[in-house]
Amino acid sequence: MKLAQALRALLKRRHLPDELALVARGTSHSFLLQGLALGLGLAVHVGLARWMGASEYGIYTYVLAWTALLSIPVGLGLPVLVVRFVPEYSVTEAWGLLRGLLRWGWRWIAVLGFGLALAGMTLVVVFETEVTKTYTRALLLGLWLVPLQACMRYAAGIYQSVHQLGRAYALPVLRHVLVLALAFLYGIAAQELTSVQGLGITGGAVLVVLLAQGPALRRAVPAPVWQAQPRYEVSGWLRVSVPLLLIGGFWVVLHETSVLLLGTLLGPEQAGLYKAASKTASLVGFVLAAVGAATLPVVATLYARGELDRLQHLLSLLAHVIFWPSLIAVLFLVLAAKPVLGLFGPGFASGRWVLIILAGGQLVHAGAGAVAGLLSVTGHQKKTMTTLGWNILLNVMLNLAGIVTLGLVGAALATALSITLTNVSLCVLARREAKVDPSFVFALWGKFG
Repeated sequence: MKLAQALRALLKRRHLPDELALVARGTSHSFLLQGLALGLGLAVHVGLARWMGASEYGIYTYVLAWTALLSIPVGLGLPVLVVRFVPEYSVTEAWGLLRGLLRWGWRWIAVLGFGLALAGMTLVVVFETEVTKTYTRALLLGLWLVPLQACMRYAAGIYQSVHQLGRAYALPVLRHVLVLALAFLYGIAAQELTSVQGLGITGGAVLVVLLAQGPALRRAVPAPVWQAQPRYEVSGWLRVSVPLLLIGGFWVVLHETSVLLLGTLLGPEQAGLYKAASKTASLVGFVLAAVGAATLPVVATLYARGELDRLQHLLSLLAHVIFWPSLIAVLFLVLAAKPVLGLFGPGFASGRWVLIILAGGQLVHAGAGAVAGLLSVTGHQKKTMTTLGWNILLNVMLNLAGIVTLGLVGAALATALSITLTNVSLCVLARREAKVDPSFVFALWGKFG
């Protein structure tokens, strides 16, 4: 009854046809491709888990978690940085700065990415122990995925900065298709697939996509850029990129900490079981990702104009759009947890409770709306960075305690609790600093003052 009354009250308020139309158009462009990427990404993990088995799949996911973590400093927030500066430089026709930014970004990724890969290989060999010996060969190959993944995200950011969202969202789709095809063909030929071979196939797929996108990526950038003399404002770029780097990196740490600790403390098979549940639970966040990406430019515009009432109305409407499909997804995963995890192969259904707990955490994340993005585009990225930093430390401590006491379930509880505390603290920060609240709870019952 209260829910129906809240919805009626919300819909009686002033409508936002222009803003909603913009969000709807942006969502329609991204919904299909993001959904396809998410579905194919899950299919990749299902296929690799079945072809490799739990132990080899665990090694594969453990190494991928390390590459994701190490790609944070290599990426330096560049995918978001170009979205921030490329439109500005295009409008002001600062072609030299635009070319300098693009060149500086590629050089940073190349130098730091390959340097980090070489340093990582040295450390893996020199400090090999009985615990890490299982992962040595896979790590030696997988470390080269760090610069490749950073390059792909940077390419996607460049496409977004010039409003070619279709191409940006198509990059992971192409990668997943290639990985599936190559892994399937290799499996038929060799009758087996190891973690090392899986990592080689993944790296090869990323490299092929990047090389194929080279000419199109160059054409996407305004033509005058390539005739301009490069100019550099590195200190200004770093002031913006470092907070963005840390904010974006937090979400990687939050989702990969459990896999890394499980793989180190309990072995690759447990890491693989957890990753299968985690990857499946990520389906809950699909609507938030699709709607949030299209919403943030509108949020930035309304906030810059000072139209906070209008902005809050939009956020509250979108909170319903995001939450209810996410709830349906959670209910489906709760009811079908065993058969869904069974797709990964024998033994994976034992992670049923891990999936249910992580899906609950993802529902809390969806219920908070695109709060981290909202804080970033409204100029509160430094306070967001500080809040997320404390939550990173808490997440690591909770995971250590949870894994030691309860194993896989402990890791899931720690991650779900970290997600909950993070989103609650960000919503409180948004209310205090931005004077708006994108959460579903506020959409139902909240009010300011």
